[in-house]
Amino acid sequence: MNFDLLKKACLEVMEKAEYVVVTTIDMRDRLCSRAMFNMRCVSQYPQLQSFFHTQNDSLLVYLSTNTSSDKARQLHRNPQISIHYCEPDGINDVMLGGEVTMTQDNIIRNALWQDGWEIYFPAGPEDPDYTVIILKPSRCRGWINNKSFDIDLDSLEQT
Repeated sequence: MNFDLLKKACLEVMEKAEYVVVTTIDMRDRLCSRAMFNMRCVSQYPQLQSFFHTQNDSLLVYLSTNTSSDKARQLHRNPQISIHYCEPDGINDVMLGGEVTMTQDNIIRNALWQDGWEIYFPAGPEDPDYTVIILKPSRCRGWINNKSFDIDLDSLEQT
């Protein structure tokens, strides 16, 4: 399968997965995984699809978190992350990995903000405890259409 078709298939998995499993490295250099909201999920966040369509079908990942969270502290210490998407039927899956950046850019925070998140961020989208994690993946691996794949995305950009 050529890369454009594979990327399209990966995006379809990302849009179907109800949540993502995020793995970071904790302060004692142990793996630490947790489930998080998948803002690309079309059925759960249809209002965000226009935001993701402006990303030109990139595999960029956006996650929201508390600035004060263990996850944020872990990522400041070691920005390596692995994010796993799996279709609800469990047949196709995608893992994206690489180094994240964290931002409190108000344009991005407002674009991703969801009604009800006040329970996590009482001051709304400008809450100083609201941070967005952005992954521009360097690796993509998984299982699509009964075939495994493992791609170094950085090497594709250099060609």
